[in-house]
Amino acid sequence: MALLPLLLFAVRSATAQSPVGHASPSQPADAFAPLDRWKAAVLTGDKAAIKAFYANDPRAFAQTPQGKIADAATEESDFWSRLAPVGLTEIVPKILAQNSPQVGVTSLVLRIELNFQSKGESHQSVVSCAQVWVGQNDDWHIVVTKRSDAGPLPRMRLPEPKIPNTHLYPEGEQAHKDLDAALATAKLDNKRVLVIFGANWCYDCHVLDTAMH
Repeated sequence: MALLPLLLFAVRSATAQSPVGHASPSQPADAFAPLDRWKAAVLTGDKAAIKAFYANDPRAFAQTPQGKIADAATEESDFWSRLAPVGLTEIVPKILAQNSPQVGVTSLVLRIELNFQSKGESHQSVVSCAQVWVGQNDDWHIVVTKRSDAGPLPRMRLPEPKIPNTHLYPEGEQAHKDLDAALATAKLDNKRVLVIFGANWCYDCHVLDTAMH
């Protein structure tokens, strides 16, 4: 899920049209407190509370399978508030990638697992999602969001990470250094090198890493 175009728009719009950075940008590694509050609102199906997370100035927009939606607050509060009435019992957002390109801006790539219980039967769904949050007026708001529709949760046989490592893959410059060092060591030992390519936003890459360990 490519975040760069969304992120560039979010940073440009938010910094140009509204104060940024008044909310505290400091968060524990691999955690983001506003996401926990958003999760709680979705779990209860509180449409008004969900809608309040989406920025009004500039107005947040959403990219969905149906296309670009100019009014993300209405679109996303409609989508997420529909889950609780049909038996949502648990929501587990897994942060696959987390970046803060500047103070007061945080981008997240998420795999959101949903557990449902209705009429004695249970089932699970998953939503792929990306969000760009901006600190405004002592709080955080979503200015850009991109998500899939809810689909059945695949039944994987490989072990899955409980908490994905958002720094699973090194930055490009470091990756080249690591590769050069591995090649040099392999040459001395007369061994071959296995190179694994992946991306932090790719959940299958996290599953592969967990399985290999």
